[in-house]
Amino acid sequence: MNLSEQKKVKKMMLEVSIRAGRKLLTFQKKVSNIKVNRKIAQGVFTEADVESEKIICNEIKKSYPNHLILAEEAAYSQLEDSSDGYKRFNDIEYCWIID
Repeated sequence: MNLSEQKKVKKMMLEVSIRAGRKLLTFQKKVSNIKVNRKIAQGVFTEADVESEKIICNEIKKSYPNHLILAEEAAYSQLEDSSDGYKRFNDIEYCWIID
């Protein structure tokens, strides 16, 4: 990835991070209504976590459809507990890790 492309990626991620942060703030304003769910062996997650992650992942998919994404909240439901599911990440050029 050349310097121009790196700058484009950085700009896109700064913009999407702000949008995801704004979404998180909307949930914080109504903290008593936040639904908390449990992940197997991974703790808890909220609707706010899922919604902000969707914003980030959707923008990456739109901008870079050939890149893979490994996102914290979606990973278990997509890959479950199978190490085979993670093997597709071994030989790819670009993978976004979203935590």
